[in-house]
Amino acid sequence: MPTTWERTALQQAADQVVVRGSLRISGIAATIFGALAMFAGVSAPMDPLLLGVGGALALVGLWNLTNPSTLGLALSAGALIMVGLYNVGSGFLDAAAGHKPFVGWQVLGVWQVIWGVQGFSRYKRFQTAFAATVSDDQRTRARQMIGDLKKANPKTYPDVIEMSTGGMSPKLIRARLMQDMALLLIAGGDDVRILNRDDFDVDAPEAREGKPAKMSVRVGRETWKGVIPAASLQRFRTWKQSSMGLQRAA
Repeated sequence: MPTTWERTALQQAADQVVVRGSLRISGIAATIFGALAMFAGVSAPMDPLLLGVGGALALVGLWNLTNPSTLGLALSAGALIMVGLYNVGSGFLDAAAGHKPFVGWQVLGVWQVIWGVQGFSRYKRFQTAFAATVSDDQRTRARQMIGDLKKANPKTYPDVIEMSTGGMSPKLIRARLMQDMALLLIAGGDDVRILNRDDFDVDAPEAREGKPAKMSVRVGRETWKGVIPAASLQRFRTWKQSSMGLQRAA
């Protein structure tokens, strides 16, 4: 049975794994697109603004690849907003110059600004990910647990359930129900939660046998609305009511 300290350390390790993975992907993308933007900026006709945006984007990408930290999440969010504003603004500048801009870039720019703003919420979520030191063994264990759950099919693993939350940004939640805690992957692993039994709950008062049910899921201090398949709901209720839970080692 893992102690509270062990769960906390494992959560810290999982947070670091998630942040490092996210920064690696965004760092590579930002570096590549930043270099391409710089090249386009110096090509005729020269675009100093695009050159500056590309340079900033490349710097953020290189920073995230060489200095992985939660600050990188904020830098990535800011860089995405900057690119979005450029895409929106360049369309208006082209129109003012008498050209016919491609509206698709402006639409993409609006979404980039929205995604960038959402990125600051992600920074807030993980801002203490590197506040404590965790061992390589703990990170390895967290990485293995996350990888195993990503590959687990709920149809063949009796300790795995899935549900989806609604709202403007729907998220798929996959959870592994262990003896005294649960491991949750949110949005394919963009977030990971390691919770004791009391901090994870699903309420579906209008559930009908064999039918997906509307539910509210409590994850720590947060509560989201969504839908859960009948098999997952039954599996969760069995785990929740059991004093031992599903007999699977953490």
